[in-house]
Amino acid sequence: MLALSTSYVTAGAYEGMKEPVVNVVKVETFDFSIVQISDLHIGGLIDRAFVKASVQKINALKPDIVCITGDIIDTALDGIKETVLEFTKIEAKYGIYYILGNHEYFHDPLKIIKFIKTTKITLLLNENIQIDALKLNIVGVTDRIGYRTNILVPDIHKAFHNTHKSYKTILLAHQPKFIEELAHYTPELILSGHTHGGQIWPFEYLVRLQQPYIKGLHTLSNGSQIYVNSGIGFWGPPMRLDSQSEIAYIV
Repeated sequence: MLALSTSYVTAGAYEGMKEPVVNVVKVETFDFSIVQISDLHIGGLIDRAFVKASVQKINALKPDIVCITGDIIDTALDGIKETVLEFTKIEAKYGIYYILGNHEYFHDPLKIIKFIKTTKITLLLNENIQIDALKLNIVGVTDRIGYRTNILVPDIHKAFHNTHKSYKTILLAHQPKFIEELAHYTPELILSGHTHGGQIWPFEYLVRLQQPYIKGLHTLSNGSQIYVNSGIGFWGPPMRLDSQSEIAYIV
């Protein structure tokens, strides 16, 4: 038992400290490139050097757009502002788009919102933006934890209001479970995170009790596709087992 426990912890720590891989995801719907990152959890062992190195990897891909699907901030904002500002060095031809995850709600989300709005990062709070050059709507909803906190409650109808009807649509929703709230909307692609790909086996089986998908690309019954990012960082101990931190490069 001691040998097995030692092997388990050692393997998990080794995998957890690896640099994120770039996962190439092929989606035939679009003729431009998207980089998605999620779940960095700045505030523990994730520091400015890690973020800086990640930004360099993203820039090397020369993406058209970058989407950040929540849980980037996981501590009081005042101590990590310079680290968060590293994201403003991302070079994306048509912008950087960000939504809140559940962990931002734990650290004064209104303060986070105010700060992000001073940067070049576009924060989508139940709203959308059109990129005419790409004939694209990007829609962002707030996190489902808003139902419990009663602030920043997600609103799918408000988020889709006045989207361009002839444009294709990407929906940013932190939790894959948000697909239950799509109603009649059929975005071509949904980008989510939250699950960390299970992070440490066998905890992914517990995650499956709450979330419909753990990682990877899936097609829904309405024809929409969802990509669930395993996260670029980690939450809790710096460990991963049967999951890999990733930068998703969607082409």
